[in-house]
Parts: sequence; structure tokens; C-alpha cells
Amino acid sequence: MSPRPGATRVLVTGATGFLGRNILAALATRPEVTVIAACRAPDRLPAAFSGEVRAGDLRDPGYRRALVDGVDVVCHAGTWGAFWGHAELERRQFFEPNRDLIDQAIDRGVRRFIQTSTVAIAARPVNGGPIDDFAQTRRTGFWPHLDRLIDLDDHMRRHSDRGTQMITMRLGHFVGAGNTLGMVPALVPRLRTRLVPWLAGGRARLALVGGSDLGEAFALAATADGLDDYESFNICGPTLPTAREVIEFIADETDSPRPWFSVPYAAGYAFAWLMEKLQLLPLPDPISGARLRELALPDRPRRPQTRLHPSRGLADRRPRIPRRSRRQRLPLAPPGPAGVSDEGRRSPVGRGPHSLIRSLTGPGQVNCSLPANGR
Repeated sequence: MSPRPGATRVLVTGATGFLGRNILAALATRPEVTVIAACRAPDRLPAAFSGEVRAGDLRDPGYRRALVDGVDVVCHAGTWGAFWGHAELERRQFFEPNRDLIDQAIDRGVRRFIQTSTVAIAARPVNGGPIDDFAQTRRTGFWPHLDRLIDLDDHMRRHSDRGTQMITMRLGHFVGAGNTLGMVPALVPRLRTRLVPWLAGGRARLALVGGSDLGEAFALAATADGLDDYESFNICGPTLPTAREVIEFIADETDSPRPWFSVPYAAGYAFAWLMEKLQLLPLPDPISGARLRELALPDRPRRPQTRLHPSRGLADRRPRIPRRSRRQRLPLAPPGPAGVSDEGRRSPVGRGPHSLIRSLTGPGQVNCSLPANGR
């Protein structure tokens, strides 16, 4: 496909992954955009994609230098990550290549760089208030991937005055068909070892978001006008099921055993490290943005915020997973605990009309900010 005259040239890295494919699909509906796909295996691109392909490995410095030539916007959805530990690998395989890609984009005059991140980088307010789009970050000291995401966010803030707008997308956990490197495929083989514990009893809440909504959020971030030099947006769904509800649903749908004991968060990461060393759990595979960390979030938001209309409710986004029986009818985004209304948990939080995604009301929408801890 030949580039459209005057079109915005948007590069999507990780274009064959769950997030990348959904970004490609959303951008394909924008006639003002010419899409460039970056990936290691072009044969895995969606059959419908007919645009330019720049094949290579993001760990290759030469590839990173050439990748951003002639590009207006970068949607960076390609990454490497582990669920726990591996600090040196995280530095070499993820942080340093990602930081260099940002610097290459600045040096070559890219107008906007959009970074995939996670809502988990935000510190939890001690007063139980909402987590704003710009909420202060907090390093864990025990999860290197998340800590390096915070380092990247800091780097983007510091260099946002050099002509390239910087946008951090703080995403919830990915759900939906085609997510082969996300929550379901990560959990199921580990659950079947019977060595996976609950973290803190599974009481924490999970921020979920579906693939089509992720794609639409990135497309809006790539094309919106009037953004500041540095922006940050929380992207998650309208309801916040507990980790126990989600994991029990996945276990029952796949005929896998549920966790039978519980450990605190810090002990959970130490336990995972030990099980890996003993080779009793499957090794952590690279992941493309999905975060298994349980996010402890409050039940009630506080102030008006921006929202994005999804194409369908989270309850419709059940993963397509093999199952021999359906013993439980719990939707993937079940109702909240006693005393918390669905309407209360859909209430908006965030930054108001200046935000990337216009303010809307009503059920079945995607929140772009999160409430904080309120167990």
C-alpha cells in the first residue's frame, strides 16, 4: 500500500502481539493515518494488513536506529518482561533497548512516542483515594520489570521538552480472545502444578481491559490534538473484580485446581523465585504488556474523569479457552463485594476535559483512571 499524501505515519512495534494487533486494527479505521508494522516475524502479521513492514529485533541497535526514520508517531507495544526476578535480563533485554528507542525517536524528529506501561506503577494513596492519571510512581524493589517501567517513565518526563511528545499508557490486565501471552496462558500451566498460592488471599482487585479498547486507546493517543509535552493515561475497564474471582473463574473454565494456600505479596515473589530455581514451575516467558500483579484498588472513585466507549462490555470478553465443563457462570468482570454498587464502581475518576479521551457517562465504558486501595 502506498502512503497517503499528508497522512500521519504511525509505527507500531510488537505488531504481531495481542496489543500490537489491536492497535493495527484500530488505526486501520483512521483514513488520516499510514501504519507501519514493526515485528520479528512478518508472517505472523494479520492477513488484512497490507502496509509497510519493518522486520527486525528491537535488541539490535542498528535496527532501532533505522526503525524510526520517516515516522511521525511511535506506538511502542513490543517488549520483553518476566513475572518476577531476572533483574539483569530486564536491564539488557528490556530497559536499555527501550530507552535507546526513545532517544532514537527524539534524535530523528518523531513527533510523539507512546509507551506501553501498567497501572501498577502508581503508588497507592494512603488515604484510599483514587489513583490519578499522573499519580506518583513507586518502585517495588522486588519486581524489576515494573521498576524499569518507572525508570522509563522518568526518562520520558525528563526528555519531553526536546520536541517529541511523550505519552505513558498505564494499562490494566489484558483480557480477550487471541491473548496468547496474557493472564490465561500464564496462569493455567502454573495452576496445574498445584504450587501457585493466593497473594494476600486474593482480596486485591484487578483492573481489566479488553483488546479492542486497548487498540482504540492507542489510536486516540496517536491522533489526538492539543496534548501536552508529557501525558499519562490510565486505561482500564468499568468494573474491578477481585483476583480471587478472576482466578477461580479461569481455574474452573479450564478444569484446573484453584490455589489452596495464601502468602503475602513479598513472600509470593520469593516463592516464585524458589519454584523456578527448583524447576517446579514453568519458566517465565517473555510477555508483551500483560501484568499478573494483583492491584489493590478502592471501591469508590472520587471525581469526574475521561472515558472511552468500548465496543462491548467486559463481561463479554471471556477468553476462548478449552474446557470440558462449565461449572461456574461467573463473568470475567463480576459484581463487587457486598455494600458496593455497580454504579458506584463505574463512577469516574481522573483529570477532566483536557484529557486524551473525552468525558462520557453511562454504563459499559472504559475508565482511564483508577481508584486506589480500599479493601
